[in-house]
Amino acid sequence: MIMMLCLLCQDLDVDALKKHVEYLASDDMKGRDNNTDECRKAAQYVADQFKAAGLKPGGRDGTWFHDFETPFSANGSKKFIGRNVIGIVEGTDPELKKEYVVVNAHHDGLGIRQEKVHNGADDNGSGCAAVIEMAKLFAKKPCKRSVMFITFDCEEDGLLGSREFVQSKLYDEKSFAANVCFDVIGGNFLPWETERIYALGAESGLGDAVDKAAVKGLEVVRSGIYLIEPFGATWARSDYSAFRKAGVPFVFLSAGTPWTYHTEFDDVENMNFPKLAKAAAYASQVTQSLADGARPAFVEKPKTDVVAEAKVMKATVDEVIKRADEMQATAQQREALKTHAEKLAELVDHPDLKDARGRMQQAMVAVFQVVAHYRPKK
Repeated sequence: MIMMLCLLCQDLDVDALKKHVEYLASDDMKGRDNNTDECRKAAQYVADQFKAAGLKPGGRDGTWFHDFETPFSANGSKKFIGRNVIGIVEGTDPELKKEYVVVNAHHDGLGIRQEKVHNGADDNGSGCAAVIEMAKLFAKKPCKRSVMFITFDCEEDGLLGSREFVQSKLYDEKSFAANVCFDVIGGNFLPWETERIYALGAESGLGDAVDKAAVKGLEVVRSGIYLIEPFGATWARSDYSAFRKAGVPFVFLSAGTPWTYHTEFDDVENMNFPKLAKAAAYASQVTQSLADGARPAFVEKPKTDVVAEAKVMKATVDEVIKRADEMQATAQQREALKTHAEKLAELVDHPDLKDARGRMQQAMVAVFQVVAHYRPKK
């Protein structure tokens, strides 16, 4: 155990992470759109990395892949075959190795939109890089439970890859002990958040593992998953959704959606690789805790710590207001933020207000709107 903790106390290799993202987000990969040669190359790249690390193939019939038919057409074609990539580090305990901690990201992207390549360095080359490097780490020193590393296809078209995987019964849903999901983990949501990531959804049963993990130089802010789901769970933001529906406790790790999100500017040069390395090290600690410790129970209807979350949300809104000029916020956006700050302050004093979650969701949407229109000055 001491050796394992020693391995996990270090940041992962920045150069290795960068190499993966540079390949996946290169112009030659044309944005990795679904049903393209480039997306299939991305899947093969992940499989090759898993093989080199010594993982066990976890796909159908002893392959690295879980192929599935999509329910609709894309790129002018009929229904096509999506491809998930699965590698396993088998557990050391004779019984617990039948259970899995699933660590995942998605390897598909938006492709070419309006004649501009959306390279998807952060979304989600960053998550794939973290999954690959974590797989290498755990292959060196397995845990009691098995750890399943997956990159999903077709996330950008409705979280299809993860949904089809869970529903496929390739593995019994009950064998999934926990889910650690990466998406957009390599940038800075707000320009000054150079050492911050967000852990959302841990209230589903992973609070202890998330709270105990720590990496020097990395701030991890916990929040309820509802904060990024203003339209409800049916509009989940990433591949944790299928696991939640199956009653699997999860945590969604993200640095937030920066100004480059879903644009042609999502390139390697806009990534924060030192933070990505720390985030992957942090996730490794969380995963190790889940793979070696007691199996967490799923919390279907978690409570909201209104005061704590309202304080965090208000601090974010206040900082955006303070830096409104830097963020190029419009007059209308500034006024909206001030109103949200007042409502959040009221929540801190009166956490029993019925619209507590709604107030925080609306404030988050207001911040998103500012970020979406921000462009750094050259």
